[in-house]
Amino acid sequence: MRKKLQNSNIVKSDITILVLDDEVGILDIIKNNVEKNGYNCLVTDDHIEAIRLIKSKEPKIDIFITDYLMIGVTAEHVIDEIREFDKDVYIILQTGYSQNIPGLYAMKNFEIDSFVEKSSDLKDLMIKIEIALKALKRQYNKNK
Repeated sequence: MRKKLQNSNIVKSDITILVLDDEVGILDIIKNNVEKNGYNCLVTDDHIEAIRLIKSKEPKIDIFITDYLMIGVTAEHVIDEIREFDKDVYIILQTGYSQNIPGLYAMKNFEIDSFVEKSSDLKDLMIKIEIALKALKRQYNKNK
C-alpha cells in the first residue's frame, strides 16, 4: 500500500482515492489531508467527471468517497451508475445530513462499503480510509 522512499520521510502510494463533493472548500481540505497521509487523491465537484474517471481506469481508482447530497444529483444515482460497470471500487458515502440519510439505512440500501458523517477534523474519514485499505489488501491477497 504505502511505501516509504529510501532516506526520505516522503511517502509514495500506489493507492488512488477519488473524492466527489459539490463544495470545493471541502474537496481542498480532504485532498490535503489524504495526501498528507501518503495517498494519491483526485477531487472533482462534477459527478459526470467522477464516473468517467472510475470508468476509464486511468488511473485505477481504489477508493471512491462521495458526498450524499449535491446540487442536481444524489450519491444514490452516482453509485447506481458506477455499480453498473464497477463492482469492486470501494465506496465511502459521506454526508453532512445524516438526519436525512442515516448511516444504517445507507449501508442496507445503497451499494456502498462504508458510511461516514462529515466532520471538520476528518478523523472519522481517515479511519474509514484505513479500514478500506485493509479490506482491499485482504481482497488482493485472496485473489493472488
